[in-house]
Amino acid sequence: TLSEPRRLAEALEQVRPDLLLLDVGQAGTRMDPDALENIKSDERWRDVPVIVALPLPSNGKSWSTLTLPRGADDYVAKPFRVPELLARIQTQLRAHQELLRARAALAEVRAQLERAREDVASNRQIVDILHEVTRELSATEIFRVLARRVARALSLTHCSVVLANAGDAVGTVTASLDDAAATNLELKLSRYPEIATALETQRPVLIRDAATDPLF
Repeated sequence: TLSEPRRLAEALEQVRPDLLLLDVGQAGTRMDPDALENIKSDERWRDVPVIVALPLPSNGKSWSTLTLPRGADDYVAKPFRVPELLARIQTQLRAHQELLRARAALAEVRAQLERAREDVASNRQIVDILHEVTRELSATEIFRVLARRVARALSLTHCSVVLANAGDAVGTVTASLDDAAATNLELKLSRYPEIATALETQRPVLIRDAATDPLF
């Protein structure tokens, strides 16, 4: 009961409740007004819903004049009826579950925000590195790095970077994986319909069989 806060605190150390149903004692019983508030100030019990059983008001006062103890979520009148008590318990338990779900959702949103901040910081570092690299490397060296990385990613033995625009008659080889000397080499695009098709469609072109594909 709230009139014995020490015993209540000791009981809470033994069991982690889903809900507290507390008896404030009989009418006129002296009660520590801070007992429940002290318990709810503990992080472990902060969200535990509390229903207090209140005695009949003395001196003919109505129920509307009662004041809930600080920290209580609801009350039930004594002597209480079981259906009413069960209904109030179910309401508080549902509210408690909604609160827990809301807290979990908020925690997930905060975690996602933190991950997004970390991604932004990581991407900024990558951009800084790229800026530094591009300041140090020439365009030809950058294209060579590109050819080497694309070949590695796709497990290719031959890879070239060709600069051209849709409608151009000539393209320029700026880097070649298998021939380091092949730079500024001009290609007549009429002889490379697969490249011309990629330029016109702005989409990748895959030659599945070099012996039979008409583009090759």
